[in-house]
Amino acid sequence: MNTATALRAALTDGSTTATDVLAEHLRRLDEVNPALNAVVVTEREGAARSARQAGERPQRPLSGIPVTVKEHIAVTGLPSTSGDPARAHLQPPDAPCVSRLRAAGAVVLGKTNQSAHGRDWQTHNEVYGRTNNPWDVSRTPGGSSGGGAAAVAAGLVPIDLGTDTAGSLRLPAAFCGVYAHRPSEGSVAGMGPVPARPLPLPRMTEPGPIARSAKDLRLTLDVLATAPPGTHREVSALNGLRVAVLTPPDWFGMHPDVQDAYHRFAEALAPRVRALRWCTPELPGGVSAQHDTFLAVLAAQGARLTPREEREQFAAALSASNDPRDDAWVSGLFPTPDSRARWAEHRRRLRLAWDGFFDSWDLLVAPATSVVAFPHDTGKAADWFSTLDLGGGRTGRYNNLFLPGSLAALPGLPATVFPAGLSPDGLPVGLQVLARAGEDRVGIGFAGLVDELTGGFRPPPPVLVPAGAASTS
Repeated sequence: MNTATALRAALTDGSTTATDVLAEHLRRLDEVNPALNAVVVTEREGAARSARQAGERPQRPLSGIPVTVKEHIAVTGLPSTSGDPARAHLQPPDAPCVSRLRAAGAVVLGKTNQSAHGRDWQTHNEVYGRTNNPWDVSRTPGGSSGGGAAAVAAGLVPIDLGTDTAGSLRLPAAFCGVYAHRPSEGSVAGMGPVPARPLPLPRMTEPGPIARSAKDLRLTLDVLATAPPGTHREVSALNGLRVAVLTPPDWFGMHPDVQDAYHRFAEALAPRVRALRWCTPELPGGVSAQHDTFLAVLAAQGARLTPREEREQFAAALSASNDPRDDAWVSGLFPTPDSRARWAEHRRRLRLAWDGFFDSWDLLVAPATSVVAFPHDTGKAADWFSTLDLGGGRTGRYNNLFLPGSLAALPGLPATVFPAGLSPDGLPVGLQVLARAGEDRVGIGFAGLVDELTGGFRPPPPVLVPAGAASTS
């Protein structure tokens, strides 16, 4: 499985052609994708035209490199349903981020599957069915960008363009053993028109790449970026870095498969860096308060699409749980000008606090998820109170998976997921690293340097399909 960086070198020195590269990836897709259902729309004629044209301008950054795009991101001539049958007629023109890829010479091969409207950490919907994890097809690849993570891990493409709000790039990358990057807020070409003025409460959704190496993340980020980075800092070695490691809140339980890998990584990293310390960033109200404001803002974004009566019924069920996380979600179901102002002020203070934190530390390593890829259970998202197995007879709320995603989303920080080894059962474990806003390249550089500690990307075993496991329903 060649990375985009390796393919670019081969295309540049003439040892292969874009047409041959595309043919090899289509062969791989035809061989493996039926077991995964990761790539759900293909554009073979258009891809063939792009591959032929790539030879005319071989010096472009992604010239001749096959890529896929998450289904809800607009690509000219292809459906953008978000997994909703009611949107099957929609075929909007290229989103700005896709236009950037094409201008850089990328060959858009097709689209990858996602959860319906991006609202689950599993990947399934009524339009395209279910996507399977290439490490174990009886398990989920994560969501909502699970199709992209599965496609990249299985070698169908070297790069997929997904999106991330609550961890939709990061959790699937961790589940599938690949790299992903959520860019600093507003730093890359997005999915639609740019607002006339900055919003006090942003959508918190950023497009970003999934890849098999940190170098490929950097390559794609440079293509997507709409302006020079906030700083020109680069990372060439670990020994000068000050790395903080997050001590999660007590309510965020982790399965031993993840927790053990997390601690092993910190122990292996400690002698390689200038300084390493386990800590909890000093934020206004703490990490839990940031998470709760994130939940409220996220709930408010969906409130306008949900009838009030339905919201009231849901709020009554949540209020009975006596869980502070549920109270936060309830507050977002009925947003007011005053509540929006409070959230915006909390976000402003959080951004200042994070800036102060990164005066003392270069990076923060944190979990990307609490568990490894779990068996398919498409009913979890419909039950707010569903749980995950945390081992040893312990369970944790399914929606506690919001915490890792919230760390970067509300304050608009860049976050990079990298492979951190395998569980005892041979499933990938991924971690994330956060950096100061605008210092995306510091986090990505770190993710590449720690390959020497983690082994980096490992290809999954040959995809074996037990009876019924590849069902798309």
